[in-house]
Amino acid sequence: MNLLLGVLSLLFVLPAHPDLSKARAIYDSTEVALANRGDYKKAEALLDQAQKSSLATDVKMMLTFGLRGQIEGYRSNYFNSDFYLFEALKYAEKLNAEYFISEISHALAINKRQEGDLNAAAAYYDKAIENAEKDQKSPRLALMYNNYGLVYLHKASLDSAEMMFRKSYDLSKDAGYRSGEGYFFSNMGSIRLKQKKYQEALSFFEKGMEVFSGVNGPQALLKKEMAECYFALGQMKDAEQKISEAIEGIRHFENKKELRDCYQLKLDIYEATGRGNATAPILKDLLRVEQEIAKQDQDVRLKSAEYGYLLNLQEEQNRSQQLEIEVQKQRNLALVLGGALVTVLTIIFIILFLYTRSKSITIRRQAEELDKFNQILEVRIAERTAELSKANTALALKNKEISQALLEGKLLERKRLANDLHDNLGGLISAVKWSFAAFTPQSEKEKEILEKIEGMLGDAYSSVRYLSHNLLPKDLEEQGLVISLERFIDRLNDNPRILFTFKSTLNQRLNPDADFELYGALMELLTNITKYCDGDRVELSITEVADRVEVHLMDNGNEIKMEGQGLGSSSVRERIETRLKGTLAFRYEEGHNYIKITIPHTKS
Repeated sequence: MNLLLGVLSLLFVLPAHPDLSKARAIYDSTEVALANRGDYKKAEALLDQAQKSSLATDVKMMLTFGLRGQIEGYRSNYFNSDFYLFEALKYAEKLNAEYFISEISHALAINKRQEGDLNAAAAYYDKAIENAEKDQKSPRLALMYNNYGLVYLHKASLDSAEMMFRKSYDLSKDAGYRSGEGYFFSNMGSIRLKQKKYQEALSFFEKGMEVFSGVNGPQALLKKEMAECYFALGQMKDAEQKISEAIEGIRHFENKKELRDCYQLKLDIYEATGRGNATAPILKDLLRVEQEIAKQDQDVRLKSAEYGYLLNLQEEQNRSQQLEIEVQKQRNLALVLGGALVTVLTIIFIILFLYTRSKSITIRRQAEELDKFNQILEVRIAERTAELSKANTALALKNKEISQALLEGKLLERKRLANDLHDNLGGLISAVKWSFAAFTPQSEKEKEILEKIEGMLGDAYSSVRYLSHNLLPKDLEEQGLVISLERFIDRLNDNPRILFTFKSTLNQRLNPDADFELYGALMELLTNITKYCDGDRVELSITEVADRVEVHLMDNGNEIKMEGQGLGSSSVRERIETRLKGTLAFRYEEGHNYIKITIPHTKS
């Protein structure tokens, strides 16, 4: 298809669509709002303007997908961004819009670079530059060479990176593109930083700061790298000042990974200057950002697995449909040929019958041959039908395998993430806590501060254990839902204010996914009841009824407004109604709160 379009483009000069210039103006305004100021509000307003515009349908679809992809990319939601940009690129190629092909390919290249897929990033940069190469004085082309250099910088190919950056600098000078010169100084500083030439790096960074005066985003990233130089040179006061300014700027742009690196550097500065006892707030911020990044990465992996599953499923369905089409074509052809042959033979038979009875033997023989042909044709059709049935059976088995693989992948990912949280982050918090334990306070005030810090670290460690346990409880994985709930109820009964009771008639374990989702929902409900219930008794029961499982939860406290106080939170409904295809109901009657959960019985 692409080859055919290439040949046609040589034969005909396709006129540019009249709406493309309007679309370009909106696209460029959005890029300025995002790149220079991080103004997501204005970017969303421009997207709304594009959606409500009177642009031609293909142009509007290309523009709206492209703008949404840009906004998601700047928010570091690269999986969502890729989806929208791929759709936008399809429309751009359909419209033969070179500018948008170049810009969208450039955006995809940036995403792939951020995702670590450097080979894919290089391919998209080549495509972007190819479509922008005609305008040698364009700032766009200078920016593409600059970002291409970042791919080599990530690969640690510093000579190739510097070559790309200098090419970008020359183009920026020719085009009068001042920001391009600023990017050159920034990136050359990054190269010198990797080469441990800190004074040269600072000189480049200071030139970049002059160019980007008043532009918050680039300045914040420059301050971060300047802080790294000062830290390496032992100039801790300057390093702390720059990293604090960088944190304020980067927080505004919602770049979580850069923010994580800033908090880590600030933590290193505090430890290097002997202020380890003042790191608790930084550790708290670092933990929060790490959790946000982990959640974002987990969502991306789950969505990627889901996308791969749907893609495989669609391919299998397409193959099945294609096979059905081929069989139908053969049937239609056989019917046409058979009908035509019958018609011809009938005409011949009538003509011969009218003119001479002596030809009846020949006609009868031809009729017999036709009958034989039809029998053979029926056998072939039956064979093809059997092949189709076999293919459909294979497809059903494949779908089942894919579903099982997806489930196993989800559980493995949860287990890996839970282990990482417990082993790595939990270990780090424990080490910090032991370090504080070795500190001997010299006054009552120091003792009070030390006790508060140890309490905060204890809370942080408990939060990590809770998150790790919630992701994949060990009891749940090894012994199932009922035993895990019994142990959880035992822990709740350590609080003498409320008596928790639990009984179950569940004879068989549910499948691992159903175990996990139901356990998580009940943990959240029980935990919230301990917060809001003013009664003294809570009863939990699980009953197996035919092809379903019913869960009843009752307390004798005051009426709780479920939605307002969290018991009907979206996470519980997501687990029960969306993931388990069940129902969740609340009611208050005669001084008791009742919660009923019903899910299909999915045995392990």
